[in-house]
Amino acid sequence: MFNLVFKIVTLTAFAAVTLGQTTLTTGDLVYSIDGKFSVSQKDIERMKTATWLNAHQVAMAVNFTDTKADPYQATAAPFDVSIDPAANCYVVFRDREKTTYDMITALEPPTDADFPNERQYGVFLSHETPCGVCSNLWDLAVYLEKPDLTNPVRLCGFTSFVSGDINLECLKEGVGFSDDCAAIWFYNTQYTREKCMVPCILLLFAESNQPFGIVDPCRPASNGGTCENTINQGPACADFQYDFGSEYRLNACLQCDECNSGPLFQKIAGRTRRASGIESGIDRPDIPLINHNYFTSTATAN
Repeated sequence: MFNLVFKIVTLTAFAAVTLGQTTLTTGDLVYSIDGKFSVSQKDIERMKTATWLNAHQVAMAVNFTDTKADPYQATAAPFDVSIDPAANCYVVFRDREKTTYDMITALEPPTDADFPNERQYGVFLSHETPCGVCSNLWDLAVYLEKPDLTNPVRLCGFTSFVSGDINLECLKEGVGFSDDCAAIWFYNTQYTREKCMVPCILLLFAESNQPFGIVDPCRPASNGGTCENTINQGPACADFQYDFGSEYRLNACLQCDECNSGPLFQKIAGRTRRASGIESGIDRPDIPLINHNYFTSTATAN
C-alpha cells in the first residue's frame, strides 16, 4: 500500500511540475530580453552539454561541498550572511568550441593576465553577485526555459510529506536542476516549510505580488518588523518587498521565505533569476540587462 501511495504522489508531482511550466519558447527562440538578447534552443542544448571545470572550487567557496549536510541546520538563527555586493560571476570558456568553462567570481571581467597558464575563449557576465552551485550553464538553461520556478518548486516541496528523497528527485528530474543546485533548493524548501508553513498554506494559490496586506514577515526588526536575519549586517529584504502599496510587495509566504531562507540560498546558489537578468513570475524592479547569448554573440563581458 505504501509503495502504491509513493508512486502516485511521485508521478502526480512530476506531471504537475513538467506540465505546469511556463516556457518562453516560440519555435527555436527560448528567451529574449527586450528583443535585444535572444537565446535559441540550440544555445540551451550547448549550455547543457558544456562541462563545468571548477565546480568543486566554487562549492568550496560557498561551503557546500557536502550536499548531505543541511546548511540551515548548521546555522543558528538569527544569522548574518556575507555576500560581496561588488563581485559578479563570469563564465570563462576554456576551448575554442566553448565546450568547457569555469565560473569565476571577480570584481571586473577576468583577463588573460588573471590566468597566465590558461587560455580564454570568451568571457561573459553570467549574473550579478558571486558564483555559487547554481551558477553553471546547465542551471542557467533551466532558469531560461522555466522562468516560473516558484510553483514547480512548491509542488515538489509537497512530496516531502511522503519522503525527502522524492522531493529531491522531483527537483532534479521534474524541474531539471543539477545535483548540487537541486540540493540547495531542497534545503531551502525544507527550511521554508519549517518557518513559513501557515502563510504558505493560506496563500497557496495567491498572486506572488500583493501591494496590500496586514502581515509583513520581511520587514526588518530594525524597522519595527520581525525579520532578524541579515545580509552584510543589513536587512535581508529590500523595502519594496514589504512596503504597503508597493507594486513589488511580496505576499506573506514569499516574504517569509525571503527573510528566513533567502540569505543562505543567495550565497550558496549564487545564481538567482533576478541576478541573472531573467524575468520570472515574481515582478521585481531594476532587473539587470544581461546577455546570455554566449555562443553566437560577438560581445564579451558587459
